[in-house]
Amino acid sequence: MAEEKREAILEAAIEVFAQKGFHAARISDVAQLAGIGKGTVYLYFSSKEDLLLSILQSYVDEALAFVEQLSEQDVDMRRGVQLFFEYGLARVAENPAFFGIIEQRVFLSDPELQRRGEEFFRSIVGRVVEKLELVIQRGQIRDYDPTIVACAIVGTLTSLQYYHALHPVESVQEILPRYTRQLARFITAALEPEGAQAHPSEDSGTPSPPTTP
Repeated sequence: MAEEKREAILEAAIEVFAQKGFHAARISDVAQLAGIGKGTVYLYFSSKEDLLLSILQSYVDEALAFVEQLSEQDVDMRRGVQLFFEYGLARVAENPAFFGIIEQRVFLSDPELQRRGEEFFRSIVGRVVEKLELVIQRGQIRDYDPTIVACAIVGTLTSLQYYHALHPVESVQEILPRYTRQLARFITAALEPEGAQAHPSEDSGTPSPPTTP
């Protein structure tokens, strides 16, 4: 019950912050939308900033879980990057309000929020680096600096998420496979070892990405 109430508060906060703007929103607005008293919110979150960080932490945890799950699948580098892009862009379609908050650049308005935001970004990059180091050791991609490659992959996805949040596409699920397949090809082409075999099935239908827990 407590976890359900906490999630309800987070969902309400996402909607309120996206609609009113983080700085203009009040805890009482969140409480009203969640159908609870203002004091109840403070039983779970110490401040509006704490709410914001918890929202982002939830998103980051989900992304990290997906990367971990993806690494357990028997897919090559290009397919893995494609699924990562599909996952990230699907989140925009499923939760546009969350990206509406990110677009407000709230994390640049306060030094502590900026520090925490950078920590979240580094945590995702760090997890991708771990997976890249493994495929480099196996000789599956060229021996480039894994941190640079990880930043390129995560940074590309982040830019695409911003773009699609600002320019939503009604049929995003229809374009995802082709769109992300071409992006993955673009990103990974320079990483493949010399003499690597071509991907004959790139333009065929693609299975659904692994689901997050």
